[in-house]
Amino acid sequence: MRLYNHLFNCFKTMLFPLCIASLFLVGAEVAGMLGLSAVAPVLNGAVPFIVVFFATLGSIIEKRKIKALLATLCYGAFYSIFIVRNGGEAGLVFALVITLVAVALYKNANIYFATALLAVFALLIAFLSVYILEYAESFIMLSAGFVSRTSFIAPSLYGAVNMLCNLLDIHSFEELFLHSSYGSAQLLGDSIVTGAFDLFSAGGRGEYLADFITGKYLALIGLFGAGVGLFTNLKGDRKTAVMIILICALISGNYTLFLLSLILICPMALVSVIMLFVISFAVSSVLDLRTGYMFNGGIIELFSYINKPFYLALVSVLFFAFGYFTLNYNKLKFSFTDICEIYIPQSLEGFVNSLGGVRNISAIKGNRVNVKNIKLINELELEDFEVKDNSLLFSDSKKLDELKGYLE
Repeated sequence: MRLYNHLFNCFKTMLFPLCIASLFLVGAEVAGMLGLSAVAPVLNGAVPFIVVFFATLGSIIEKRKIKALLATLCYGAFYSIFIVRNGGEAGLVFALVITLVAVALYKNANIYFATALLAVFALLIAFLSVYILEYAESFIMLSAGFVSRTSFIAPSLYGAVNMLCNLLDIHSFEELFLHSSYGSAQLLGDSIVTGAFDLFSAGGRGEYLADFITGKYLALIGLFGAGVGLFTNLKGDRKTAVMIILICALISGNYTLFLLSLILICPMALVSVIMLFVISFAVSSVLDLRTGYMFNGGIIELFSYINKPFYLALVSVLFFAFGYFTLNYNKLKFSFTDICEIYIPQSLEGFVNSLGGVRNISAIKGNRVNVKNIKLINELELEDFEVKDNSLLFSDSKKLDELKGYLE
């Protein structure tokens, strides 16, 4: 139970860090389009730091800020060594791993001992990252080679594998098709140009656009439908956060953070999303929809390079509907995880509500509960307690001990 609560409570806090990170990604894309080449990498590089800090902050009750800062500093040490050894961005995967370890350590060990162990772990991962990435790249190269040799089903397989890679914030698979011969090669002028994106940028308008690029637009529209489905089912701040992440994904063309949010809210939606990407690239290939992009593949660029507007408009409506209704089906069939709330058993729900809810509890020490707003306490439903400033002292600490096990 403790392991389940740890993983659940850590991932439940990811929605709001992802919301902030999405705004940074949009800022980076806008900076790149405006020619601010020095600003875009800084904003992109800040994303994993934001995730580590705010996810740790939201997963811990006591000494939250200092622990979140220490976890971020440990990630900074990892990042410094990673850049020196690998020469590229670390991505979100390492940030998520370090965050999970940080939360586990800070909840079960002294702050000094936990920080020391976290620092050792971060440095170890940094030194091992060379070998991890080497094996990952080899696997990606093999996958790309296999996909490119599958003839007419290559677009569908490309969509499925690319979606899974983007979910893990791995973009090297996509780049093999956009910037190398996996995505076709042609003689343009006096030089051979390779890669679907590079060919389009050089003025080419071949079928490679339908095979490896246009499907991204259809998938984005399907994700937009899923996002609207989420918006109609969620409440309060979760609704706002999801819509910010979705809008940022549509503008930036980077749907990694929205995919992660969607899977956190409804894990079973992963199957539907894979189907969405498979069908998106298959349909664009069959209908020969040749729509490319010059910058990031955001939804705005969709209207700049349309070759078959009627067909594109028709299938866009269908993909929006597919995303919307499959999301609602998953909601009815499997329900959503409550990623904004800590799991509390039914036997304690009434007690927690009387204390003003989980978010009103700042700390539990022995038979004392510290709350953020004493006015939210429902004194009529509580027994054998005494109010002192922003604390409640209970004569019996049995329920508090049980509740603390779920909050830790």
